[in-house]
Amino acid sequence: EDAGKNIRNPFPASEAILAEGKDKYEKFCTHCHGASGQGDGSVVAVGNFPPPPAYTSAQLKNLSEGKMFHTLQYG
Repeated sequence: EDAGKNIRNPFPASEAILAEGKDKYEKFCTHCHGASGQGDGSVVAVGNFPPPPAYTSAQLKNLSEGKMFHTLQYG
């Protein structure tokens, strides 16, 4: 909870930052979360694993920057 209140993204939004984020998502996240963030990646479809949260849900869309960072960094 502290991370959600106290951590802010130090990088300003730019096309370069968004492109880097997209590249990392495609390399490290799509396997579980799917190309569109629906939780339907190949690991779920083929590996018979439960789907991770969908990024399109209101609950995840409204997370603070600090909470997003903490979750990505520490699980």
